[in-house]
Amino acid sequence: MKSIILSLLFCCTACFVWAQTPSVDSSTASRSVMIDVSNKLKVYPNPSSNWLFVTHPVINRRGVQLLISDMNGKTVLKADVKIQTMQSILNISSLITGVYVITWSNGNERGTAMLQKN
Repeated sequence: MKSIILSLLFCCTACFVWAQTPSVDSSTASRSVMIDVSNKLKVYPNPSSNWLFVTHPVINRRGVQLLISDMNGKTVLKADVKIQTMQSILNISSLITGVYVITWSNGNERGTAMLQKN
């Protein structure tokens, strides 16, 4: 009797796990890995009040942006990065005093830095 109950319990558990397992189509699945380039992202002067210089890796395509987010994760400033440049200049005078996160991403690489706004 005990073995029958254990067998039923095993079958029910196996069916439940099988039903909860998502199926993945390997022909459309892709693996995405972001490379951390935070050590290549330099922000100065920091703290800053008006203008901010951000040194970042050189890019060879359009669509790369610098995002400045507040500590709640809300994006407060976006800036397009020009092709073949390794430095961007941002006017941050409209930001209120506080601490912000700067994110640079090109789809494959991502870097973050902290900013203190005076």
